[in-house]
Amino acid sequence: MTKQKLAASLLVLALAASDVYLVLELDRTQKELRAVRTSLDSAQAKQPYVEFNQLFVDQVLRAPGEVSFDTRLQLENQVRSLGDAQVLEQWNKFVAASSAADAQADVKSLLGLLAERMRG
Repeated sequence: MTKQKLAASLLVLALAASDVYLVLELDRTQKELRAVRTSLDSAQAKQPYVEFNQLFVDQVLRAPGEVSFDTRLQLENQVRSLGDAQVLEQWNKFVAASSAADAQADVKSLLGLLAERMRG
């Protein structure tokens, strides 16, 4: 075998090895990308719960006084937009509470349910 054929053979072998390496790296990168997309989808699905929870804490639990009609309407609209029957049911229990003790128990249940949804 001449030196030129040997050099060409080594070059072909090196190119083939680099192709195999690149294919393996592409596969690994695609798997990572799928995992990141799954994580992002999960985070996006939880985002409405996070936003409602934050609004509830800021506007109800930290309210210095009575919660305004506009705030109650905003909360009602936001909880309905979640499209979660369980959360809506717990919200309705909280809103319809007949005593402070009932309201306190219902808000604990609501916040626990929201935490479950945010945890996923």
